[in-house]
Amino acid sequence: MKITEVSIKKPLSVTMVFLGIILFGFISVSNLPVALYPDVSFPIMIVMTTYPGAGPEEIETNITDPLEQTLGTVNNLDKVTSTTSENISTIILQFDWGTDLDAASNDVRDRLGFFIPYMPDDADYPMIFKFDISQQPVVFYTISGDIDPLELNEIADDVADKIQRVGGVAASYAMSGTFREIQIIIDPLRLKGTGITPDQIIGALQAQNVNYPLGN
Repeated sequence: MKITEVSIKKPLSVTMVFLGIILFGFISVSNLPVALYPDVSFPIMIVMTTYPGAGPEEIETNITDPLEQTLGTVNNLDKVTSTTSENISTIILQFDWGTDLDAASNDVRDRLGFFIPYMPDDADYPMIFKFDISQQPVVFYTISGDIDPLELNEIADDVADKIQRVGGVAASYAMSGTFREIQIIIDPLRLKGTGITPDQIIGALQAQNVNYPLGN
């Protein structure tokens, strides 16, 4: 009842108090810092393995499934999701919230150490990535034009290099799926007539496609 009595007897004072509270509230809200990309550490880790020249079924049998079984014993692991495609195996490890990812990455590397000797010879060493929201791209630019895709790719690389030099830019990358390559298509009938096998052609190409050091 005292609050009611004071409000009735001194309405001007009560009004000034509430106006002061509202004013301080507006000042506090306007001065609050806003972080568009707050420092949040998601307990997610990605294990990526490339196996050049292998199909999805072969990669799933020789890499993805064994890796899932090996990594499934990591401490504080909540969920495992895998994706297998041509030439690459991707395994996403989701840990419990609050897990120390540095300790978890060491545990994952220890588990990978047991698996490495049983990997196919042509497969690359598995790479470990920790999900960091601060490393996600902030701005995307698209470059297009009616010119040769390879030339357009060179222009994109040059633009990315110039953006990299701008102050405040942490990193700049050009992403393009167009690359120069040389395809050798063998005619089985003509090859059979010459008595040359595909393995001999591969061996000749490998013998010529080498780099030698020229000195210091």
